[in-house]
Amino acid sequence: MVASVSIISGSSGDYFTRAIVYYKSEDREPEKGELQGEFYGSFAKSLELDRQAIAHKDRRLSSLMQGIDPTTGKVLRKGGKTVDESGVEKKKNSSVGAIDITFSAPKDVSIAAFLAPEKERLQIEKAHNESVKAALTHLEENYAFLRTASGNEKAQIVAGIFAHTTSRDGDPQLHSHGVVLNSCQGKESGKTGALDGMAILQAQHRLGEIYRNELQHKLENLGYITRQVSLQRGYSFEITNIGLTQEVRDHFSKRSEAIDKEVSEHPEKSRSKAAVDTRKKKRRKLIELLALSGGKLKD
Repeated sequence: MVASVSIISGSSGDYFTRAIVYYKSEDREPEKGELQGEFYGSFAKSLELDRQAIAHKDRRLSSLMQGIDPTTGKVLRKGGKTVDESGVEKKKNSSVGAIDITFSAPKDVSIAAFLAPEKERLQIEKAHNESVKAALTHLEENYAFLRTASGNEKAQIVAGIFAHTTSRDGDPQLHSHGVVLNSCQGKESGKTGALDGMAILQAQHRLGEIYRNELQHKLENLGYITRQVSLQRGYSFEITNIGLTQEVRDHFSKRSEAIDKEVSEHPEKSRSKAAVDTRKKKRRKLIELLALSGGKLKD
């Protein structure tokens, strides 16, 4: 699925900032890690957060998840946590904190980024990141509404974008979490409050289309040749000029089994260590498969 949507509670903010560390790639220099999280959206600009990096355990995101302005401490929506004069918490937020929209690149794109030289990998990741932002901009312009008693008002959003190039098991899986906070600002009134989440949930497939179309166009501009493929619901695309065979693609469908086998054969290994070792073996095997099929990544 190109885009999936889930609702997360106001107490889950640390999950995404911790994930910046959890998802670090073993194939990169330690200081490079994964693509960094960042704030995005028109309301992020008003909060002076737009395009600022989100660090590990960043309290600004946690505050926003709880409906609090991270700079002023102002409550942005009902359900936001408040404290008394002595600093004791008066109300604990248990409401919706954000809507997590996950944008996942087609399998060929993930494999291409996984095997490509650094320059090319960065180009693919940039195309992915810009496509995610295009989808979130479309969301803000068409599906973001401030809930009001008299009806919904068009709203500005603040989101956190967290990009990852692998799954938790270490497989190539280029994807981003677009965490749209449940605190927004009315475009006309300037009032803050909660988002109408239903409008966003119903836009899931359209947002996926925006992301996929943007990504396909950007990759073609980089010299990749693509073709559309039909899915059970909608369509995706493959890359046809980098030598990927079905055997290579199928190599990624049995990842858990490979890790289980590695652990059973080497009981002294942790599952995370087995994931790293099997991933390195898989990368070598993929390169061999590409060579045998006469395929190669673009120079």
